Amino acid sequence: MAGKTLEKALTDFGGKLLGRLERIESTTIEFERYKSTHKVAVCSLAYNSDVINRLNEGLIFAVPNFKSNELQKRYTLFELVDYSPVHFGASAVQADKLPEIRKEIFEKVKSEWFAESKVAYIRVRGNPVNYDLVVTDQDYWFEETWSYPLIGGEVMFLTKESMFRFINSSLPENSPVIGQLLSQEGVEVRLDVSKLVEHHFGVFAYTGGGKSNLVSHLVRTVLKTSPSCKVVIFDVAGEYTVNLADLMLSDQICGQLILDENISEAEQLMMRLTMPKSLSLQQNRLKRFSEILLLKNRVSCLKSFERVNLDSLERVTYNDVIQTIAEKIEYYTEKSVAGKIALQAILHKLHEFMRQKGLAAESSVGKELNEFVGSLNSGSWSQRGVQNLIDELSFVAQSVSVSSKTETPHESSEHEMIRSLNRESGPRLYVFSFTDVARLRRFTASVCQKVLHSRKSMFTRTPTLLFVFDEAQEVIPKDAREEDGTKFSSFAVEQLLRQGRKYGVGGAIATQRLAYLNTNVLQQLHTYFVGTLPRPYDRTTISDQFALDPAIVDRTLSLRAGEWLLSSYGATGVRNLPMFIRTPNNESVIIETLKSISA
Repeated sequence: MAGKTLEKALTDFGGKLLGRLERIESTTIEFERYKSTHKVAVCSLAYNSDVINRLNEGLIFAVPNFKSNELQKRYTLFELVDYSPVHFGASAVQADKLPEIRKEIFEKVKSEWFAESKVAYIRVRGNPVNYDLVVTDQDYWFEETWSYPLIGGEVMFLTKESMFRFINSSLPENSPVIGQLLSQEGVEVRLDVSKLVEHHFGVFAYTGGGKSNLVSHLVRTVLKTSPSCKVVIFDVAGEYTVNLADLMLSDQICGQLILDENISEAEQLMMRLTMPKSLSLQQNRLKRFSEILLLKNRVSCLKSFERVNLDSLERVTYNDVIQTIAEKIEYYTEKSVAGKIALQAILHKLHEFMRQKGLAAESSVGKELNEFVGSLNSGSWSQRGVQNLIDELSFVAQSVSVSSKTETPHESSEHEMIRSLNRESGPRLYVFSFTDVARLRRFTASVCQKVLHSRKSMFTRTPTLLFVFDEAQEVIPKDAREEDGTKFSSFAVEQLLRQGRKYGVGGAIATQRLAYLNTNVLQQLHTYFVGTLPRPYDRTTISDQFALDPAIVDRTLSLRAGEWLLSSYGATGVRNLPMFIRTPNNESVIIETLKSISA
């Protein structure tokens, strides 16, 4: 029985794999600020052409360890990171040998590769993944631990079935598929969408590497599998309206495109939309798509928004009022229990008033505050602290009433959007596309700050929000400046990613200029997808920020569009296991959508 269970979990390639663990080495990897030492398994496999053709970097192999007993067999797991054929005859050839002798030796070596010679073998190196495979008569499973393997132990590889189980078994049921392993064809890779959003993720690749393609695929996956989630995309290049065409037209998602200018004609809108190069001949269908967006009222212009600074908002907001009451509650905590209870009742009353009026914490205080103060004056408040508070609020209400510069929340579509983001109903996808990047930066800062503050003051985590920052180098550069707005946007995004997890707000960044980003933002990412990055300093940044073996990162140079290095601290089934995957082509969804509206 144990044999049948073992056959489901491990394979020796039909008896052709004959390998042993030779030794465990310690290797040191130097990062920018520290060194990391880890173990490497070195194995020797008998040379076989079928075996070497089935080896791929990323496969998982198993070696028996010392924890096995009569009831269960235990194996230490390693990820194959390198392999090479070795011939004893070739390695013995010295450079000072006569050319004729060298030629004769190498001719013999060449012929022996095809004769399955016993003087050749395959050297395999693997990194521990810190999991054990446990096999019993009834089943097999995986345990997160490090067990020292048996030197000389047999080497076997996980089957497709056990590989799928290994990388996905700890995920929630019905977790969506986001791609397939490159190392083992047909093995699906799934993700925990809630952790992907909650703990933030990044997509990194050079121009043309498929960043927007992958981000669109991930956004679609999030919206389709998380019914309560809403997504906000800050779209610098104007790509996502077309990339998410199906969601923009969907009556369930009700996507909204927000521009910085009024557009009423389809031809005008077409000029603002970027099509993938492979779909450049679909102009007639793009025009029809633009017409439908306008007919469905899915395109609007942002009327106004309030700029922010790093220290405080210059106007008086309801958050200021809440803070004032909270400070008085803290003051009366030890001085007067009755005063504390009365002030807490007023704070609760204020929250109810704000909910009824549709006001967010960052909404400007307007004339409506007089109504709230009036309701307090009609009550019987005997505590001195309460009377002082009412006097202060009356002064604020009178001050804002006579100010001609005060803007009410209903005059700004930004306020309307923030209220919508905090409601379960309404649009679930917002795409912001501005021609003025400096304005987009300041708007990004404003929205991030207000959403975070509103979540804090309303004590809510729902609905879940995902903020996507495309071309992130424009928003969160390392060298941020006040004059171009990057100081504001970089600060606001950093605060959002630092604190957003507690309030149901996640973030995603996509860029090709990784080395120039705010490193404090990069440190908040728990999941990352890495495509080809030609510049060495970008790859070095990946290694340093995510403690990833530089040799693994360098393998991304051979990736094609749609192929990615994926690693995650919590969204994948195995924590921090580098996996090379292939994701679906988002353009197929675009083509089907454009065809359906042109039929």
